[in-house]
Amino acid sequence: MGGSTLSMKERLSSRGASPPSRPPPASDRRNPGRNEKADLRGLLNVEQSHQLRAIESYGWRLAFVRRPLFLEAVPVVESPDGSRRCILGVGGELEADPQLPMR
Repeated sequence: MGGSTLSMKERLSSRGASPPSRPPPASDRRNPGRNEKADLRGLLNVEQSHQLRAIESYGWRLAFVRRPLFLEAVPVVESPDGSRRCILGVGGELEADPQLPMR
């Protein structure tokens, strides 16, 4: 072995080639052009949509929507600081003490 150790970058630059570059990571490789929040809002009924718009003015946001098998979707909203989560009921009411197991 010689006394000179070159890094891969130095070896490639001495040959005039550049190291291979990786493409930037895609946000979602399955459907790159999809807007996830718009998809979630599509699962809400009219009353839930109105209530969501009303509480968004106070900083609350739609965190996620659970879709249990054979049951209606259950939208979950989150407080501005992330400390509380509530269920947005079918009629647009907020259930402050959700009976959903949260991780």
